[in-house]
Amino acid sequence: MENKQTIFFKAEANNQVGEGHLHRCILLADECMKAGFGVGFIFADSSISSIEKAIKLGYKIHIITKQHQLDSETYLEFVPKYSLILFDTDNPIFYTGELISNLRINNIKTACFTISDLNEISTDILINPNIISKTHTYLTPKTTKKLLGPKYLIFNKEYRAINTKKKTFNYPLNLLLFFGNADTHHLTRYFIRIIDSLGFYLRKVIIIVGSLNSDTEEINDFIKNIESVEISLHNNISTNRMIQLYKETDIAITSAGKSMWEMALFYIPQIVIASSTRETTYTDYISQLGYIHKLCNYTELPTSKMMGAKIINILESRKMETLKTKEFYSIINPDGVKEICCNFLEIIKHNN
Repeated sequence: MENKQTIFFKAEANNQVGEGHLHRCILLADECMKAGFGVGFIFADSSISSIEKAIKLGYKIHIITKQHQLDSETYLEFVPKYSLILFDTDNPIFYTGELISNLRINNIKTACFTISDLNEISTDILINPNIISKTHTYLTPKTTKKLLGPKYLIFNKEYRAINTKKKTFNYPLNLLLFFGNADTHHLTRYFIRIIDSLGFYLRKVIIIVGSLNSDTEEINDFIKNIESVEISLHNNISTNRMIQLYKETDIAITSAGKSMWEMALFYIPQIVIASSTRETTYTDYISQLGYIHKLCNYTELPTSKMMGAKIINILESRKMETLKTKEFYSIINPDGVKEICCNFLEIIKHNN
């Protein structure tokens, strides 16, 4: 690998941050390998299972210590000149500073994913695929290349040829509950408690639980007590199975991560919870555009009884039928992975 131009991905996956960062880096890595470039992964704070996942896919792995992950010398031990390192993290400490400047001095380019313009960024490439990114004013050098907007969203290859149409909204509905791979705020468990109060409006409830969800046993116990509606529970499923479940879904309650954008490809009306601080601003923005119905932030969850009443009000007022799901679909580029990869390859070639 060291004999060819190489792209390194530093993305952590654990029960605090989930696997979203690592997953999109794996998709990017696959595209870069197809283009003939070397690929490596760098881990400092990831679960063993996540690291093994990257190994099984055939990628070369470099494990560094957490205390040395901002030390450029640590990277220079194995990253050759004229390479590029992508930092896929919400931690802005990897966006600028001595690490980035020292790597640049040693002819190593850098890139980062970010979700806001609140922090200084001095990497060579800045990627923010969020819809709100084009309204930001970034603190960057003039030379930083900015890849902004849903044109740069990254989807599994199975989503890149999806052919769907706008859904017909008829009661009773199939409701999907999905809050990402880790669900760190226990939203699945929370919403299962209100299913009985919604039974009149529902035909079936589809529940998807990710591999890093720590509430699996409790979720199974809660489901046993639900009698008003059919429950379909799915753990750690394949992409093709996920696509099938999306096709069966009439309406979803979800968080504002990767699954929200995937559901947009299927015209699914979505009730969205901002499940992190970074999701708060852009869910407000998307909701104002009429693409989703934002329910609340994860810090504002009322009692189960009050939440049940709130969702019933949304269903009875038929607000979900007026969401602009077609317009939401139209702004998304399922092939964003190729757009990013092309920019990576271009900047590496110019580095020689």
